[in-house]
Amino acid sequence: MGYQYHTISLILIIFLGSSTLTKATNLVPDTCKKITKSDPNINYDSCVKELGSNPRSSIANIDGLAEISFNVTANKARSILSAINQLLKDPKFDRPFKGALEACSGMYSGAPENLKLGLDALKSKDYFTANARVSAAMDCGPYCDEVFKEMKVIVSPLTKENNDYFELGCISLAFTYLFNK
Repeated sequence: MGYQYHTISLILIIFLGSSTLTKATNLVPDTCKKITKSDPNINYDSCVKELGSNPRSSIANIDGLAEISFNVTANKARSILSAINQLLKDPKFDRPFKGALEACSGMYSGAPENLKLGLDALKSKDYFTANARVSAAMDCGPYCDEVFKEMKVIVSPLTKENNDYFELGCISLAFTYLFNK
């Protein structure tokens, strides 16, 4: 009798555990479907890739996915800042080019903090502030490309990174709308 009870209990635990894991794993594609419908700037496959690449996403609830999104976006801003700093050290680039890079650096340097404050606001259900902070952080990519155009400098070497960053920002912004419903 004891053996049968333990076997049934073990099977039940495995079944319930796998059911919970399946729900968490399906949360990324389901969430990405919702947010790509609300914003044409978000590619479904990119959303799934970015949110799903974090090991915590398989067990995360919607709040956890929002946090992952904000952190991925902040990390991308830091990565772009690092790339800018490397380009600034390159002696082959002239002063106007470096001036454009410095303007981009100035914008991106505040992005991680804006995203941190936006996530804090989102957690405290202050959706207006969360939205404003993410929106401010998102402007870096388009602004950076615009600076290169206005300075009539060669095409920005950061265009792909800026576009990727903007899309990540759109994903984070979509969470502020999703939670505000």
